[in-house]
Amino acid sequence: MPMTNDDFTVATNLLQMKADGILLSKGPDYASHDGDNRLANFELVAQLLKGAPIDAMTTAAVYWLKHVLAICTYIRNRRPGSEPILGRFADERNYNALLWACLLASAEQDVARELTPGYEECWPSEEDYERVMAEHLEPYEQPSVGE
Repeated sequence: MPMTNDDFTVATNLLQMKADGILLSKGPDYASHDGDNRLANFELVAQLLKGAPIDAMTTAAVYWLKHVLAICTYIRNRRPGSEPILGRFADERNYNALLWACLLASAEQDVARELTPGYEECWPSEEDYERVMAEHLEPYEQPSVGE
C-alpha cells in the first residue's frame, strides 16, 4: 500500500508527539537519583557495571537495575513514577530470574554450583519438568481452529 508524502508527514508527526509525551512523563524517572541530570540513571548503571563484558548477563543486569532504581525512587519519594510500583516489583523479580538463568546458561555454571549448596538437588528431573510444565501450561492451551 503506497503512502503519500502528506500521509507520511502526518504519521511521523503523530509518532513524534507520542515520543515527546513519553519523554516528558518519564523524564523525572531518568533523573531519579540526581535531581536535574536526565542521564543520571544511565551514568549510574554504567558505573555499576563498568568493566563487565557485553553479554547477555550484563544486558539483563542493565534492565534489572532499571527497575531497582525505579523502586529506589519510589522508596525515596513515596509516590510512583511514570509506571505503577507493583509492575516495577514484578519486573524486578522477572529480571532477577533472567539474570540467574543467564548465569546458569553461561560458562560460569561452575560458579553457580559452588555458590548454591544443593544446586543439583534443586534441578528438576526431565520427567518432573515435563509434568510441571504440562500442569501449568495446559490451562492456557488454545483450541485448534475448527474445533
